[in-house]
Amino acid sequence: MWDVGYQTERQLRTLLWIILGAMAAAILLVEVFKMMTLGTPVSTAFLEWSLSLVLSATLVYLCFTVIYRIHRCTVQQAERVAALSAVALTASHSVQLSEVLNRALEKVRQVLEADYAAIYLVDESGHTLELAAWVGRGDEGERASRVPADAGHLGSVIRGGSPVITTAAPGPGTIQPRKVAGVPLQARDGLLGALQVSSPSADFEDDQLTFLAAMASQIALAVDNARLRAQMEAQAVRHKQAQERLVRTAQLTTAGELAGGVAHEVNNPLAVILGTAQLILQRSDLPGDLRRDVELIASNAERIGQITKGFAELTRAWAAKRGPVDLNQVVRATAQGIEETLIQGNIALQLDLAPELPLIHGHTGQLQQVLRMLLTNAVEAMGTSGAGGSIRITTQHLGHEVIVAVSDSGPGIAPADLPRVFEPGFTTKVTGGTVRGIGLGLFTAQAIIQAHDGTIEVDSTLGEGTTFVIRLPAMVA
Repeated sequence: MWDVGYQTERQLRTLLWIILGAMAAAILLVEVFKMMTLGTPVSTAFLEWSLSLVLSATLVYLCFTVIYRIHRCTVQQAERVAALSAVALTASHSVQLSEVLNRALEKVRQVLEADYAAIYLVDESGHTLELAAWVGRGDEGERASRVPADAGHLGSVIRGGSPVITTAAPGPGTIQPRKVAGVPLQARDGLLGALQVSSPSADFEDDQLTFLAAMASQIALAVDNARLRAQMEAQAVRHKQAQERLVRTAQLTTAGELAGGVAHEVNNPLAVILGTAQLILQRSDLPGDLRRDVELIASNAERIGQITKGFAELTRAWAAKRGPVDLNQVVRATAQGIEETLIQGNIALQLDLAPELPLIHGHTGQLQQVLRMLLTNAVEAMGTSGAGGSIRITTQHLGHEVIVAVSDSGPGIAPADLPRVFEPGFTTKVTGGTVRGIGLGLFTAQAIIQAHDGTIEVDSTLGEGTTFVIRLPAMVA
């Protein structure tokens, strides 16, 4: 029954004064009535008794007020300590920052009987405050998702680095102006944002501001820990990826060296087979059925030669020396190199290159080889219809990556074939039952990109086109 707030306390005091006043008025009316009807004068004893009653009532009121305020302060202090403990407990058990922030705002609103409580955090640019959490009621104008960090009430909090109290318009259903307090969220590395609270009472008392400052410290600690945890998780992911790349690089380097050695050993007898077949084909007296057999031997020998050449390219992909590379220049040079092919195929090429693109650490020739491979595949895919088409190459800088995307308006890749496009030996280049490719193009492209610590992905819709996306780490300036 004692757990009431400031508004209730005022109502109780008012009610007590009304009761005391009514009692005094009743006694006075009785004496006045007796004096007027019976002619009995007011006795000195009555006056003394009335004065004693008023003094006693006043003393009782003062004692009640003092005791109540002491009790109220004790209860409020206990509530605030419990609220801070609850938020600290939530922060220690939850990895979800939103849960911690909402819990803190609920406690603030409950303890201070606030209209609303909100948390705004400074964005990466440092020029804008973004709404991170909101609890309570408020109109749409108050509940802004983004506000300038150098203007308005919250801007004053951020600039000054200390609590700021301002007067706001009356809330819904009231005519009394409200007080809005803003408290900075201070962390080890600077200001993270601000805690904003709107109260229906006349003003914020010192103990309330002390509580808000303590809660702001808890919130800032939770935000700081959440960001630190996110950085550690991202670092762990990058470390794991780096380890995987090192293992993959070692494996592919070994495989490439082995493939290169095998290719070298195969090329010598292969040259003999192919040369002998070509000499036999030069004979004019060769029977027709035998000629067809020798032509089959020669064509397959040439195919084996292309495969061994592909293995040799894989070996070079891991052994090549690298340096700073401008991907925009790589794109322009590659596009210029296949300009004549595009004209012959009635294919339009659009370049959408980001300005001031960061450099990457790579090998210009190998990256041109990958782009040329992707463009050649796109041209061949669109050339099957004879209607031409379009190719679009875009570059952009996103986070720590430089991205190159090659999109075409070709026939697309069948969903069943899409997961296999980077497999060695897989090809869809089949004309009249004859396989035209050896299935090492995209496999080699993927090996080159992986050797550059990057990734290559494909997205395709049958009948609409295909997009290859290459992601490479940007060099640190």
